[in-house]
Amino acid sequence: MPASHVLDVTDATFSRAVLEESRKRPVIVDFWAPWCGPCRALSPVLEKLAAQGEGRFVVAKVNTDENPRFAGEFGVRGIPAVFAVKDGEVVDAFTGALPEPQVRAFLNKVAPAPGDALATGARAALLAKNDASAARLLQQLRAVAPADVRAAIGLAVVAARAGNKDEARALLAGLPATLPADWVALIAEARLLVELEGDLDGARAAVARDPADVDAVLQLGGLLFAQGQSAQAFDALLAGVAKVKGTRRDELRKKLVELFDVVGAREPVVEAARSRLAALWFA
Repeated sequence: MPASHVLDVTDATFSRAVLEESRKRPVIVDFWAPWCGPCRALSPVLEKLAAQGEGRFVVAKVNTDENPRFAGEFGVRGIPAVFAVKDGEVVDAFTGALPEPQVRAFLNKVAPAPGDALATGARAALLAKNDASAARLLQQLRAVAPADVRAAIGLAVVAARAGNKDEARALLAGLPATLPADWVALIAEARLLVELEGDLDGARAAVARDPADVDAVLQLGGLLFAQGQSAQAFDALLAGVAKVKGTRRDELRKKLVELFDVVGAREPVVEAARSRLAALWFA
Protein backbone atom coordinates (compact mmCIF):
# COMPACT_ATOMS: atom_id res chain seq x y z
CA MET A 1 0.00 0.00 0.00
CA PRO A 2 1.62 3.29 -1.06
CA ALA A 3 2.37 5.46 1.96
CA SER A 4 0.76 8.44 0.25
CA HIS A 5 -2.62 6.68 0.25
CA VAL A 6 -2.89 5.36 3.83
CA LEU A 7 -1.12 6.86 6.85
CA ASP A 8 -0.89 5.90 10.51
CA VAL A 9 -1.50 9.14 12.38
CA THR A 10 -0.84 10.00 16.03
CA ASP A 11 -1.99 12.88 18.21
CA ALA A 12 1.43 14.45 17.59
CA THR A 13 1.19 14.25 13.78
CA PHE A 14 -2.56 14.82 13.42
CA SER A 15 -2.46 18.56 12.72
CA ARG A 16 0.04 18.19 9.91
CA ALA A 17 -1.17 14.87 8.47
CA VAL A 18 -4.87 15.70 8.60
CA LEU A 19 -5.65 19.38 9.00
CA GLU A 20 -2.83 20.75 6.83
CA GLU A 21 -3.06 17.95 4.25
CA SER A 22 -6.82 18.50 3.90
CA ARG A 23 -6.08 21.86 2.28
CA LYS A 24 -4.48 19.96 -0.62
CA ARG A 25 -6.86 16.99 -0.92
CA PRO A 26 -9.62 15.37 1.16
CA VAL A 27 -8.45 13.38 4.17
CA ILE A 28 -10.52 10.41 5.38
CA VAL A 29 -9.89 9.99 9.11
CA ASP A 30 -10.49 6.44 10.38
CA PHE A 31 -10.73 6.26 14.18
CA TRP A 32 -10.21 2.61 15.14
CA ALA A 33 -8.80 0.26 17.80
CA PRO A 34 -7.10 -3.15 17.58
CA TRP A 35 -9.79 -4.90 19.66
CA CYS A 36 -12.65 -3.61 17.46
CA GLY A 37 -14.01 -6.29 15.08
CA PRO A 38 -15.96 -3.87 12.83
CA CYS A 39 -12.78 -1.77 12.57
CA ARG A 40 -10.87 -4.77 11.26
CA ALA A 41 -13.66 -5.32 8.70
CA LEU A 42 -13.68 -1.72 7.52
CA SER A 43 -9.93 -1.14 7.38
CA PRO A 44 -9.15 -3.29 4.30
CA VAL A 45 -12.08 -1.73 2.44
CA LEU A 46 -10.75 1.77 3.05
CA GLU A 47 -7.23 0.70 2.11
CA LYS A 48 -8.42 -0.94 -1.12
CA LEU A 49 -10.46 2.09 -2.16
CA ALA A 50 -7.62 4.43 -1.24
CA ALA A 51 -5.33 2.52 -3.59
CA GLN A 52 -7.93 2.68 -6.34
CA GLY A 53 -8.33 6.42 -5.70
CA GLU A 54 -4.71 6.93 -6.82
CA GLY A 55 -4.09 9.85 -4.51
CA ARG A 56 -7.23 11.92 -4.89
CA PHE A 57 -7.75 11.41 -1.12
CA VAL A 58 -5.71 9.99 1.75
CA VAL A 59 -6.84 7.74 4.61
CA ALA A 60 -5.49 8.76 8.03
CA LYS A 61 -5.77 5.89 10.53
CA VAL A 62 -5.92 6.89 14.20
CA ASN A 63 -5.64 4.22 16.91
CA THR A 64 -7.92 5.66 19.61
CA ASP A 65 -6.40 3.51 22.36
CA GLU A 66 -3.00 5.13 21.85
CA ASN A 67 -4.17 8.52 20.54
CA PRO A 68 -7.36 9.63 22.31
CA ARG A 69 -6.99 13.41 21.96
CA PHE A 70 -8.52 14.03 18.54
CA ALA A 71 -11.09 11.26 18.94
CA GLY A 72 -12.38 13.35 21.85
CA GLU A 73 -12.22 16.59 19.88
CA PHE A 74 -14.15 14.98 17.00
CA GLY A 75 -16.80 13.72 19.43
CA VAL A 76 -16.24 10.05 18.65
CA ARG A 77 -18.72 7.90 20.61
CA GLY A 78 -18.26 4.60 18.81
CA ILE A 79 -15.77 3.04 16.43
CA PRO A 80 -15.02 2.68 13.64
CA ALA A 81 -15.82 6.34 13.10
CA VAL A 82 -14.90 7.87 9.75
CA PHE A 83 -14.71 11.60 9.05
CA ALA A 84 -14.08 13.35 5.73
CA VAL A 85 -12.01 16.51 6.24
CA LYS A 86 -11.58 19.24 3.63
CA ASP A 87 -9.83 22.57 4.20
CA GLY A 88 -9.54 21.78 7.89
CA GLU A 89 -13.28 21.16 8.33
CA VAL A 90 -15.37 18.00 8.68
CA VAL A 91 -17.68 17.77 5.65
CA ASP A 92 -19.18 14.30 6.14
CA ALA A 93 -18.94 11.27 8.43
CA PHE A 94 -20.25 7.80 9.20
CA THR A 95 -19.97 5.29 12.04
CA GLY A 96 -19.74 1.52 11.75
CA ALA A 97 -18.44 -0.93 9.16
CA LEU A 98 -20.52 -0.08 6.10
CA PRO A 99 -20.57 -2.40 3.04
CA GLU A 100 -18.04 -1.57 0.36
CA PRO A 101 -20.58 -0.02 -2.11
CA GLN A 102 -21.69 2.45 0.57
CA VAL A 103 -18.11 3.30 1.51
CA ARG A 104 -17.31 3.80 -2.17
CA ALA A 105 -20.32 6.13 -2.56
CA PHE A 106 -19.20 8.10 0.50
CA LEU A 107 -15.69 8.52 -0.91
CA ASN A 108 -16.95 9.43 -4.38
CA LYS A 109 -19.11 12.13 -2.81
CA VAL A 110 -16.31 13.78 -0.84
CA ALA A 111 -13.53 13.09 -3.37
CA PRO A 112 -15.07 12.85 -6.85
CA ALA A 113 -13.09 11.13 -9.58
CA PRO A 114 -11.72 13.48 -12.28
CA GLY A 115 -14.27 12.32 -14.83
CA ASP A 116 -17.39 12.42 -12.66
CA ALA A 117 -18.49 15.90 -13.72
CA LEU A 118 -17.93 15.05 -17.39
CA ALA A 119 -19.88 11.77 -17.04
CA THR A 120 -22.76 13.53 -15.27
CA GLY A 121 -22.94 16.19 -17.97
CA ALA A 122 -22.75 13.61 -20.77
CA ARG A 123 -25.54 11.53 -19.26
CA ALA A 124 -27.76 14.61 -18.92
CA ALA A 125 -27.06 15.54 -22.54
CA LEU A 126 -27.92 12.02 -23.72
CA LEU A 127 -31.19 12.04 -21.80
CA ALA A 128 -32.00 15.41 -23.40
CA LYS A 129 -31.15 13.93 -26.84
CA ASN A 130 -28.33 16.46 -27.26
CA ASP A 131 -25.95 13.93 -28.76
CA ALA A 132 -23.43 16.44 -30.15
CA SER A 133 -22.84 17.91 -26.70
CA ALA A 134 -22.77 14.44 -25.16
CA ALA A 135 -20.15 13.25 -27.65
CA ARG A 136 -17.84 16.18 -26.84
CA LEU A 137 -18.08 15.49 -23.11
CA LEU A 138 -17.59 11.75 -23.61
CA GLN A 139 -14.43 12.29 -25.65
CA GLN A 140 -13.10 14.52 -22.87
CA LEU A 141 -14.03 11.83 -20.33
CA ARG A 142 -12.19 9.20 -22.34
CA ALA A 143 -9.12 11.48 -22.46
CA VAL A 144 -8.96 12.00 -18.67
CA ALA A 145 -10.18 8.51 -17.68
CA PRO A 146 -9.59 6.02 -20.53
CA ALA A 147 -10.93 3.07 -18.51
CA ASP A 148 -14.15 4.77 -17.39
CA VAL A 149 -16.96 2.51 -18.57
CA ARG A 150 -19.36 5.46 -18.77
CA ALA A 151 -17.47 6.82 -21.78
CA ALA A 152 -17.94 3.54 -23.66
CA ILE A 153 -21.63 3.39 -22.76
CA GLY A 154 -22.29 6.96 -23.83
CA LEU A 155 -20.39 6.65 -27.08
CA ALA A 156 -22.30 3.43 -27.85
CA VAL A 157 -25.57 5.34 -27.41
CA VAL A 158 -24.37 8.16 -29.67
CA ALA A 159 -23.26 5.67 -32.33
CA ALA A 160 -26.48 3.65 -32.13
CA ARG A 161 -28.66 6.74 -32.46
CA ALA A 162 -26.64 7.83 -35.48
CA GLY A 163 -27.12 4.45 -37.13
CA ASN A 164 -23.48 3.41 -36.73
CA LYS A 165 -24.43 -0.07 -35.58
CA ASP A 166 -21.05 -1.77 -35.97
CA GLU A 167 -19.35 0.88 -33.84
CA ALA A 168 -22.10 0.66 -31.23
CA ARG A 169 -21.94 -3.15 -31.16
CA ALA A 170 -18.18 -3.10 -30.64
CA LEU A 171 -18.50 -0.68 -27.72
CA LEU A 172 -21.34 -2.66 -26.14
CA ALA A 173 -19.44 -5.92 -26.53
CA GLY A 174 -16.57 -4.54 -24.47
CA LEU A 175 -18.67 -3.58 -21.45
CA PRO A 176 -18.01 -5.40 -18.16
CA ALA A 177 -20.62 -7.49 -16.35
CA THR A 178 -21.12 -4.90 -13.59
CA LEU A 179 -22.42 -1.58 -14.89
CA PRO A 180 -23.40 1.74 -13.25
CA ALA A 181 -27.08 1.55 -12.36
CA ASP A 182 -27.91 5.07 -13.55
CA TRP A 183 -26.66 4.20 -17.06
CA VAL A 184 -28.61 0.94 -17.47
CA ALA A 185 -31.54 2.53 -19.31
CA LEU A 186 -29.18 4.11 -21.84
CA ILE A 187 -27.45 0.76 -22.37
CA ALA A 188 -30.85 -0.83 -23.02
CA GLU A 189 -31.63 1.88 -25.57
CA ALA A 190 -28.36 1.32 -27.41
CA ARG A 191 -28.87 -2.43 -27.52
CA LEU A 192 -32.41 -1.97 -28.79
CA LEU A 193 -31.25 0.32 -31.58
CA VAL A 194 -28.49 -1.98 -32.83
CA GLU A 195 -30.88 -4.95 -32.91
CA LEU A 196 -33.48 -3.18 -35.09
CA GLU A 197 -33.81 -4.08 -38.74
CA GLY A 198 -36.25 -3.06 -41.46
CA ASP A 199 -38.11 0.11 -42.33
CA LEU A 200 -41.09 1.79 -40.72
CA ASP A 201 -43.42 1.62 -43.76
CA GLY A 202 -42.72 -2.09 -44.18
CA ALA A 203 -43.41 -2.76 -40.49
CA ARG A 204 -46.67 -0.82 -40.65
CA ALA A 205 -47.76 -2.77 -43.72
CA ALA A 206 -46.94 -6.09 -42.04
CA VAL A 207 -49.00 -5.19 -38.97
CA ALA A 208 -51.88 -4.00 -41.15
CA ARG A 209 -51.90 -7.39 -42.89
CA ASP A 210 -51.88 -9.29 -39.60
CA PRO A 211 -52.33 -7.30 -36.35
CA ALA A 212 -51.52 -10.47 -34.37
CA ASP A 213 -48.11 -10.98 -36.05
CA VAL A 214 -45.88 -10.69 -32.98
CA ASP A 215 -42.64 -10.19 -34.92
CA ALA A 216 -44.17 -7.42 -37.00
CA VAL A 217 -45.63 -5.70 -33.93
CA LEU A 218 -42.30 -5.88 -32.10
CA GLN A 219 -40.51 -4.46 -35.13
CA LEU A 220 -43.01 -1.64 -35.52
CA GLY A 221 -42.84 -0.73 -31.84
CA GLY A 222 -39.05 -0.78 -31.88
CA LEU A 223 -38.74 1.33 -35.02
CA LEU A 224 -41.20 3.92 -33.71
CA PHE A 225 -39.34 4.07 -30.42
CA ALA A 226 -35.99 4.44 -32.22
CA GLN A 227 -37.37 7.52 -33.99
CA GLY A 228 -38.30 9.09 -30.67
CA GLN A 229 -42.01 8.33 -30.98
CA SER A 230 -42.43 6.72 -27.56
CA ALA A 231 -46.19 7.17 -27.28
CA GLN A 232 -46.77 5.73 -30.76
CA ALA A 233 -44.47 2.80 -29.97
CA PHE A 234 -46.43 2.05 -26.82
CA ASP A 235 -49.70 2.31 -28.78
CA ALA A 236 -48.46 -0.19 -31.37
CA LEU A 237 -47.29 -2.70 -28.76
CA LEU A 238 -50.44 -2.33 -26.68
CA ALA A 239 -52.57 -2.91 -29.78
CA GLY A 240 -50.60 -6.11 -30.26
CA VAL A 241 -51.25 -7.18 -26.67
CA ALA A 242 -54.96 -6.69 -27.34
CA LYS A 243 -54.83 -8.88 -30.47
CA VAL A 244 -52.33 -11.61 -29.66
CA LYS A 245 -53.25 -14.78 -27.81
CA GLY A 246 -51.02 -17.56 -26.54
CA THR A 247 -47.51 -17.70 -25.13
CA ARG A 248 -45.94 -15.11 -27.46
CA ARG A 249 -48.16 -12.41 -26.00
CA ASP A 250 -45.69 -12.16 -23.13
CA GLU A 251 -42.97 -11.04 -25.57
CA LEU A 252 -44.95 -7.88 -26.17
CA ARG A 253 -45.37 -7.27 -22.44
CA LYS A 254 -41.63 -7.71 -21.85
CA LYS A 255 -40.79 -5.32 -24.66
CA LEU A 256 -43.11 -2.70 -23.18
CA VAL A 257 -41.53 -3.07 -19.75
CA GLU A 258 -38.06 -2.73 -21.32
CA LEU A 259 -39.07 0.48 -23.07
CA PHE A 260 -40.75 1.80 -19.91
CA ASP A 261 -37.37 1.48 -18.15
CA VAL A 262 -35.62 3.36 -20.95
CA VAL A 263 -38.07 6.27 -20.88
CA GLY A 264 -38.39 6.39 -17.08
CA ALA A 265 -41.00 5.00 -14.73
CA ARG A 266 -42.31 8.41 -13.64
CA GLU A 267 -42.83 9.84 -17.13
CA PRO A 268 -46.55 10.50 -17.83
CA VAL A 269 -46.43 8.60 -21.13
CA VAL A 270 -45.09 5.55 -19.30
CA GLU A 271 -47.59 5.77 -16.45
CA ALA A 272 -50.46 5.94 -18.95
CA ALA A 273 -49.15 3.03 -21.00
CA ARG A 274 -48.48 0.95 -17.89
CA SER A 275 -52.08 1.44 -16.76
CA ARG A 276 -53.35 0.40 -20.19
CA LEU A 277 -51.09 -2.67 -20.15
CA ALA A 278 -52.42 -3.76 -16.74
CA ALA A 279 -56.01 -3.34 -17.93
CA LEU A 280 -55.38 -5.39 -21.07
CA TRP A 281 -53.31 -8.07 -19.34
CA PHE A 282 -55.81 -8.82 -16.61
CA ALA A 283 -58.98 -8.30 -18.66
